[in-house]
Amino acid sequence: MKRLLFIGVLALAVGGWLHAQGTLPEGMSLTGQVRTGVGVNFGNSYSQWGGDYDPMLTVGYDDGMGAYWTRTQLNFILNRGNYGFTIAPRFQWNNSDGTMPFSARVMNAFGWFNLMDGMMRITAGYIDENRWMSPCAGEWRYSRGLGVRFELSPIEELNVGVFIRPSHRWNTQDSQDVANAFLNTSFGISFDAGIVDVAAGLELAGDGELRRADEGRWGAMGRNGPVIDLDGDDSVAVSAYVGLALHVIEDLGLAFGVHVANIDDLNNHGNIHINQDISFDLSPIRVGIEMHQLFWNIGDGVPVAGNNDMTTQLEFLPWAGFDISDTTRVGAEIPLNFRFHDGDMEWLEIGFVPYVRHQLGAGMYLGGRYRLMVRSYNDGPNRVDNQVAAFFGWTF
Repeated sequence: MKRLLFIGVLALAVGGWLHAQGTLPEGMSLTGQVRTGVGVNFGNSYSQWGGDYDPMLTVGYDDGMGAYWTRTQLNFILNRGNYGFTIAPRFQWNNSDGTMPFSARVMNAFGWFNLMDGMMRITAGYIDENRWMSPCAGEWRYSRGLGVRFELSPIEELNVGVFIRPSHRWNTQDSQDVANAFLNTSFGISFDAGIVDVAAGLELAGDGELRRADEGRWGAMGRNGPVIDLDGDDSVAVSAYVGLALHVIEDLGLAFGVHVANIDDLNNHGNIHINQDISFDLSPIRVGIEMHQLFWNIGDGVPVAGNNDMTTQLEFLPWAGFDISDTTRVGAEIPLNFRFHDGDMEWLEIGFVPYVRHQLGAGMYLGGRYRLMVRSYNDGPNRVDNQVAAFFGWTF
């Protein structure tokens, strides 16, 4: 633990010094990000069925999924025109349970080179870089993990490719595992036509992989449905997404996306996520709304949290911001969420989240917020979540 902490602090110090001195080799750049915060939770947010608890101090920024992080990431990037590499270590502290465990990981460690006068690019290594991402709030992408990615760009606006990942459970002694290893493949396409941005992806997950869904504030089943283990099953899980953003009216943002997980077994393991984003810039005022519709247990298949009924979750997030000056913004969000089981409402949640954010300098900001969330259950008392927090970030 102490060694990892020392390495993290040393890497940040050396990286910051190199960035400030401008002593990086030709073609190499250094970027990075630091995020942290401090807050106090009070109310009964950690007791679903009521009952107060003592106020809890949290260190780190709230990621919206019940975790509090202090994170530092450095991106060492070499670009020599037709070849290059990226190495991006991350050092982080997680304060979710009142402790401060430290961890370090490499987010990106890959090399790349161009062929055919830059029309084709081949990238290999551990890749967490965004490619073929849905333009609707950046919701969906499959181009991540350990593997090899092939991209083709016949014109500047178009990018199409394939990303091949070996199985996480690849056993070279088992011929079936070897064959299935190469079924963990993603296909993607993105096209920027000026007035419209489009991206789409298709993912195949072979035997022994997980039918995964993003885990987070949507509960134990994850944002898109339960996590299903296919170990011992010869089937291939198929998931797909498509998203588009329209730029037909100046200052008006319109985006739409849909993601369908486990298309091959939609009734039992499948889930559908549809989302829309609308925003309008009336400088110095900005307003908008994000909307999500989530459906799982479509065929009354795999139980989720003990419930075998079809589950629907509807989420609405209207927001507004006002620029007091070139460096200071105030705003608020009003989350409104519903969950239903076979048409019967399980709970209703409403919140109010005002905030202020001040730009301290190039890439550096400081802010504060208050969050109140109240969830009303049909078969239990209300759940209340109160938090006062300050946050800090620096991108360089």
